[in-house]
Amino acid sequence: FHWLALVVCLLASPSWSDAQTWKINLKNADIREFITQVSTITGKTFVVDPRVKGNVTVVSDRKLDAEAVYALFLSVLRVHGFGASRTGEVVRIVQSATVKQSGAPVNDDGGALSEEVVTRVISARNVAAAELVKILRPLIPQYGHIAAVAQANVVIISDHADNIGRLLTIIRQVDVADEDEVVVVALEQAWVGSVVEILEQVAPDQIGKSADGPQRVLVIGNDRNNTLVLRGKSGPIAEVRSLIEQLDQPATSS
Repeated sequence: FHWLALVVCLLASPSWSDAQTWKINLKNADIREFITQVSTITGKTFVVDPRVKGNVTVVSDRKLDAEAVYALFLSVLRVHGFGASRTGEVVRIVQSATVKQSGAPVNDDGGALSEEVVTRVISARNVAAAELVKILRPLIPQYGHIAAVAQANVVIISDHADNIGRLLTIIRQVDVADEDEVVVVALEQAWVGSVVEILEQVAPDQIGKSADGPQRVLVIGNDRNNTLVLRGKSGPIAEVRSLIEQLDQPATSS
């Protein structure tokens, strides 16, 4: 009686509609009894892992409709180390440590509530998926999962829907196009072959054949018209052009 009297008070809504509202008040109630009550209110079918045990306490002074009751229910599960994942019309209640293996819906972000566990497949356009994994892994809880598929350049994430939403915001900010600039520099005094050799020796990490990273500048010499083609970010290209101007000087001996 101690939980039945306090757990759920069924109150008819005073509005003109027939929608019902409930007040949820629990004090050390068995979590399985709570799950049963939520199933009755929401009409949802729950499959409960045998390891889901314990007592919960919830105090609410507001009337909640069925959708709000379910959202509150998911929050209570998360606080107590459990999670819910939907497969069709069935909701599985399991420990958070195993929720990623419980059949969470894939790419189901439209109807998922913030506390539900879902799996998202996110395509990366401008950044390697493996690099995104390095950035996002510290933001994934221990019971979550993140992996990269290099060939398709996608990231697979299993986590609560609200956290995946935050991760998507980060991905959008990181996965942006950073187009390279292409510049053609005509030499008046020096020969392109010697200039390219000098540039590779002066800045091998930036201009050499094995150079990599955002400061990399690709330098191609065109012997036919004695020009250099530079490709890279605007800042590094400006530095290389300044160096080329210093090298493009008349010869002091014949």
